[in-house]
Amino acid sequence: MCRYVSLPAMNNASSSFAAGYRPPSGVSFTSIRLAQIRACARLAIALGRLGPGRTAFRALRRLPGGAALLNTMLGYRRVYPTLDRAQSAVAPYANLGHQHPANIAEHFDLNITARPSDYAALFYVARLVPDLKAIFDVGGSAGNLFYCYQSYLDFRPDLVWTVYDLPEPIALGRALAAERGENRLVFTDDWQMASGCDLMLISGSLHYFEEPLASRLLRLPTKPRYILINRTPADISANNGNRAGRWRLPSRLPVAQSRHAD
Repeated sequence: MCRYVSLPAMNNASSSFAAGYRPPSGVSFTSIRLAQIRACARLAIALGRLGPGRTAFRALRRLPGGAALLNTMLGYRRVYPTLDRAQSAVAPYANLGHQHPANIAEHFDLNITARPSDYAALFYVARLVPDLKAIFDVGGSAGNLFYCYQSYLDFRPDLVWTVYDLPEPIALGRALAAERGENRLVFTDDWQMASGCDLMLISGSLHYFEEPLASRLLRLPTKPRYILINRTPADISANNGNRAGRWRLPSRLPVAQSRHAD
């Protein structure tokens, strides 16, 4: 079973993508509201780990107005029936989310070198490298993983690495590839370009799509030879303890139904 939650992104951007960006300063109603939401979410998470706490939440939800009170206190930090509902709830606080240049920059900087979570993916991709002519990178932003992986793997000179993403990271990725003279990178928002690829790479992006991957694959005339999924939260606990940054993103996470049964 899946639920939809709004996750905060981190905030340590330093790339030139973010040049000129300055976070808002001073105290505003929004900043106070965000602090209140974060505090309530931390309290709810802590209490939810305890049997009596879960019982208390269920009892409160059954009271007249109880569910509405909880939803108001938790703001966007809760589950939703659809990704669209989560997007609507987080919109006042999202700060453009995936589309903000500083957010794109932050994730680019984060992938300059491999992280521990990259090594399993690198291990399997390394075995395929000699035969890889076409890679389709789902949610690959500005080509982050291409630049990271090429430092560790000897890709073919005729490789075509296609990044599928939103218009904003696509534009920045194309500009960066042109600046670096990298002609193996292609950027698109057309899912059909995944048809017939040797490897579909989905790293840290699967949970941002409403439609299940299986349904998306059915629309492709020719299926990928290999699909590699990495950095995908397996549990709602992936949201526990995350500190709120400047960007807040709706996300689709699998949740055990029994943990949210009333």
